[in-house]
Amino acid sequence: MRKFFFKKLVTVFISVCVLLIAVNAKAVDVDPSKLEITVVEGKQTAASLELTNRTHDIIAISVSTGKYRFMLSKNSTPPSGKKPSDVLKSCQSWIVPDLKEIMINPGESKKISFTINVPQGIQGEYASCILFDQSASVKNDTLLDNDAKKKLMDFEVNLIYRRSIPIYLFIKDSVEIKGLINSVKIEDMLTEDLILQNAKNTKNQIKFSIDFQNTGTKHIRAKGSILILDGKGSIIDTISAGKTLPIFPGFNEKIPVFCEAPAKPGAYNAIITLDLGDEIILQSEKNFSVDEKGFLIK
Repeated sequence: MRKFFFKKLVTVFISVCVLLIAVNAKAVDVDPSKLEITVVEGKQTAASLELTNRTHDIIAISVSTGKYRFMLSKNSTPPSGKKPSDVLKSCQSWIVPDLKEIMINPGESKKISFTINVPQGIQGEYASCILFDQSASVKNDTLLDNDAKKKLMDFEVNLIYRRSIPIYLFIKDSVEIKGLINSVKIEDMLTEDLILQNAKNTKNQIKFSIDFQNTGTKHIRAKGSILILDGKGSIIDTISAGKTLPIFPGFNEKIPVFCEAPAKPGAYNAIITLDLGDEIILQSEKNFSVDEKGFLIK
């Protein structure tokens, strides 16, 4: 009986996960996916988001605010002795939605407006989240087969799909984008044994690790690129990397960029570029050499 009950609980859990995905698919679109606003201390500011119902059902959405949810990569290091919340302060209490609930008809788009009451005597960057909750009730007859229904009591699961939209507020004339490339490391990603085992990988892969530090007062989404030049100064490869997750003031981020090793043995020069936004560019160089198999010569 215990084994049966456990199996059915597992069935319920899996079914709930599937239903969560279904609720997710029914949720409205929110545009834009984030808000970044420059505000003036002591002044009131208005902002809005557009919600679009792309389903065939009327959808009820509840609106609220919440704490900012930090999404840090495994390569992020906060300033010594500090937590992320010590660096980026909350502005949740400043934000007041005009509506707490909204109904959206199929195919309809509606704007949700917010009032932002910015306190006096502050500076820097602040963050919070706008939360949109859509709920759906599901009874056990939807989750379980007939055999399970006979052995388990009736219950109802209330599923809530939550969409969290980050909002970043920058106090005017008090934030700056600034950064530093501390170092660039390069390493082999494969070994000779791995290459022999996998016929598809006939050449080594190399990894650049860009050690970047945000020395400014505003978060940065850095976008990296690398030019590989041969001994004659000719460009033989261009590697682009997507934007990073937000890198907050004082944080270090090791930004990885992967590429195939140069086809020919010899000495090469890598020009590393980081675009920090607001037309601020950082560059660094790294010399390296590879052998005939594409492995770095130490």
